[in-house]
Amino acid sequence: MPIPTPKLLFFGALLLSGVSFMPACDKAPVIPEPETHYTLLINNEVDVISAHYRVFISDEDGDLLAYREIDGPDTAIMQVPGKKESDKLSVSVLREVVTQGGTGRDTSLNIQTYTQTPSGQTLNLRNSSFHQNTDLKIQFIGVNSLDTVVVPDGLQFIRARPENNYFGQFRVQHTGDIWIRVKVNGESDWRFWHFRNISGPTLETTLDVTLMPIIFAKPTKMTLPFSSAWSYQIDGVIFLNSLSFIPLGRTVIPPGGANPTFGLLDVYEPINNPEFFPEPKPYSTFRLRFSGDDGSATNGYTYFCDYFSVNLPSTLPNLNFDLEPTTLSDNRLAAARCVGAFDALTFSRSATHSHTTYQWEIHHPPVPGSIVTSRLPDLPEVFRQYYPGLHNYPFGQSVLTRAESYDGLNDYDAVRRERMEQNSPIWQARSGYLGRGEVY
Repeated sequence: MPIPTPKLLFFGALLLSGVSFMPACDKAPVIPEPETHYTLLINNEVDVISAHYRVFISDEDGDLLAYREIDGPDTAIMQVPGKKESDKLSVSVLREVVTQGGTGRDTSLNIQTYTQTPSGQTLNLRNSSFHQNTDLKIQFIGVNSLDTVVVPDGLQFIRARPENNYFGQFRVQHTGDIWIRVKVNGESDWRFWHFRNISGPTLETTLDVTLMPIIFAKPTKMTLPFSSAWSYQIDGVIFLNSLSFIPLGRTVIPPGGANPTFGLLDVYEPINNPEFFPEPKPYSTFRLRFSGDDGSATNGYTYFCDYFSVNLPSTLPNLNFDLEPTTLSDNRLAAARCVGAFDALTFSRSATHSHTTYQWEIHHPPVPGSIVTSRLPDLPEVFRQYYPGLHNYPFGQSVLTRAESYDGLNDYDAVRRERMEQNSPIWQARSGYLGRGEVY
């Protein structure tokens, strides 16, 4: 037997070492990925005195999956164990507002349900109002007779008349600019006055009507889609980024007051004469908001719009989409057929019982040419204690079904994000909103 040489010993050792390292060529053990859950991010910027918020998450069948109370200002993260990041669920937000009225404690409950919400969505709870209220107190002088006073977006508290020496008071909702137009002393033309940079709860002033400029400019005439008791607001846009507007509409109709029916509208502006106005108009574009019910038609509907326009238009945009009713409609279920292309479908219910007002809107993606069925989700059990009247779904069979179209948004998901994130109080106008509502 040959004696091993040093060379053979070296290669033998190398071979043995290679054998000993062979297991290192096996695959590394599989490390399981960390478990992830469906997540909703909540940012509440509203103080608890103004409103209480409660959020619950449901699956597509309406079964309750998670519930959270969040009083602000605060932030929270809701997770749904057993539901993945790829799942889409329904998120419902209840807003409770309590006020002390003349006849007792009044409660308003508003619920918004957003179906098909993906994981990771942010829900911002914010106050969307950016207006201020000022009591405008005016002592008119130089008056022989006062025929008409119009304060756009002003609610009249005291009517100026001979018995009170032509003193008037209005509560005006505004963003810093207020104007007034009057017909006095038997004149056929309107006179006006423009108050600028207004802030604070009260503005007291004396106006000599003989020094108020005359409006020589002809009003813009608008032909509306049909005759109705229209609700509308028209604003001149002064600075869009700072939400500065001047209202160009009418005096606010008091609660319980008669809302006139009309199909033609004259829009006046606070300018003396467009040909030789002594300074540029303080606004360059317009915001238009209208809603009116065509109750006389066989296929009656409610028209909605909220959009910006470079000029005051002579008509409002046409609606090129529609809804068709189904026989399914009760206090929880509803369905409608989508006709034409639009971006979002909303089923809205409301009811008032005693001192509590309920409103519940549920938002869905539309399916052109098909029927979309909607069912209000199950309520958290704790609502039996908080809101015993709500737990029985205190709505009748009538449901307002609303089709929504937006020039600046592409689909339901974009509309849903705008509604949930509330990054701008005028997002609908920025997006060019048109709506058609029908009651089934």
